[in-house]
Order: sequence, then structure tokens, then C-alpha cells
Amino acid sequence: MNKVHSITVDYDNGKLIVNGKEINNTAIIGVADESTEGWLRQKVINIHNEAEKMIKVSVYCEEVHLMAEEPLTNSSNAGNKP
Repeated sequence: MNKVHSITVDYDNGKLIVNGKEINNTAIIGVADESTEGWLRQKVINIHNEAEKMIKVSVYCEEVHLMAEEPLTNSSNAGNKP
């Protein structure tokens, strides 16, 4: 009998949430029940590591995006000044 495991990953206020449970670098808390194979736990660790990378990239991209937008806004406003 095969079990189907779905994993949901969220990032909330600096915390990684997997299947509704907070995950940190040192522990996987309540994500998998005792019957779950070790590979699923490793999969969650991998998801955590990948999510961390994606979050860093996402934040970096947002900052760059905001930095790119500001001069455009300022220059268009400067043209409207009397």
C-alpha cells in the first residue's frame, strides 16, 4: 500500500512553515509521522534549503526592482516641477 504525501511550504515572517509546522535548520518538527520513510524527511530538508535560497533571491530581486523604480519616479516628477 503506497502512501501519497503532499508537502506544502510557506514562508511567514522569517519562518519556514512545512505542512503547517514551523521548520528550522536543526529540526524537522511534526512534519512526518513515524511510518514515513527517511527519504521524505530528507526531501523536506532539501525543500528547506532550496526555499532559503529562493527567499534570498526573491528578496534581492525585490530590492533591485524597487531601486530600479525609484529613479524613474523621481525623474518623471522632476520634469513636472515649475
